[in-house]
Amino acid sequence: MLSHEEGPRREGIAARAKVSGQDDRGHPTAGMRRDDEAPSLFDAAEESRRRRDAGREVALYSSDVRWKAAAEDAIRAMPGEFTAEDLRARVGHLASSPNALGAVIAAAARRGEIVQTGWRTATRPEAHARGLRTWRVVADRGPS
Repeated sequence: MLSHEEGPRREGIAARAKVSGQDDRGHPTAGMRRDDEAPSLFDAAEESRRRRDAGREVALYSSDVRWKAAAEDAIRAMPGEFTAEDLRARVGHLASSPNALGAVIAAAARRGEIVQTGWRTATRPEAHARGLRTWRVVADRGPS
């Protein structure tokens, strides 16, 4: 049974934690809310997008410059539809950053150089037949 002194003290710790960004045991938390604020799914989605974009930036800018240039050139030279597996077969896998290939493809899509056309099943055994996006190079992007 809690004594009279432990009850208010415990409440004070929890109140300070919510203001200071720590849980009731003093561990740091990301974005603690006041009790009267309901968490939003939009906040979680925005945080997920922010982390995804940050990861892409790290993968893209920490990759070997020559490999990145070769991957970008290979994308522009791809005939018809292609997947990340097709691109990987042309430029190889960058061992220092396993996400670099996806980051190069995502960057090309954001620049409007390629568009997603559908899905295909992966053929590499280590990919376990997961779904892969299919892409197509945009023929005429207009003046740059």
